[in-house]
Amino acid sequence: MKHKARSVNNIASLTNVTLTAAAMEASIGREASVPGITCLYGPSGWGKSQAAAYVRREYEAYYIEAKSVWSRKTYLLSILKDMGIPVLRQETLPELMEKVAEELSLSGRPLIIDEVDYLVDKGFAPLIMDIYQSSHASIMIVGEERLPTKLLEKHEKIHNRVMHWIAAQPASLDDCRKLADLLAGSIDLSDDLLEHISEAVHGCTRRIAVNINKVREAAEKEGISKLDRDWWGKRELYTGSTPSRRV
Repeated sequence: MKHKARSVNNIASLTNVTLTAAAMEASIGREASVPGITCLYGPSGWGKSQAAAYVRREYEAYYIEAKSVWSRKTYLLSILKDMGIPVLRQETLPELMEKVAEELSLSGRPLIIDEVDYLVDKGFAPLIMDIYQSSHASIMIVGEERLPTKLLEKHEKIHNRVMHWIAAQPASLDDCRKLADLLAGSIDLSDDLLEHISEAVHGCTRRIAVNINKVREAAEKEGISKLDRDWWGKRELYTGSTPSRRV
């Protein structure tokens, strides 16, 4: 249980989790006249979904992860499924939307929509606006780097309702240390090795985690518990780059 508590605390104090949780806190406690949409955006692998998952637990938010194949109806049905609200086969899209908005309004719980780019690219973003306008709930949308630009270019009304724009940050050395505490067990990684890992993957949280596991496995095979940059030497790290073609 102590390890679990440490894990929760370390996740909570990661940079992007802290930024996201603070924005959700402000959104929930805002005045009625203040917009209630939060937008978390940034490159893939920078810990956005991890931050959204933490906020989901902490604030009992409803949560969906959009898919490329979704229709408007699938989108609404997925939210209602997460809410545990039954749906009648003959119900129309406006009726489904009103059910979603009513539950958000009555419960006071936030809604998180991850991978929202899929909905924006398909032109479904006005449904987010409809839900917000009908419920005035705290809504967090999570997507890739160009999400703010997409909203401004195609859906200015939603863009104007965003209270907080959160640009996901690359992992800091402190973030790397916390990830190492979570993933490396009793093995101690030096700051210079963690910096080498972070620089190799440009601060991508997901790839930092992959490499910490890779380094830990190598250390366990060699029976070493204290690791530094010199020990790692010229061994390769996982960067996600396509391997060079062998001639």
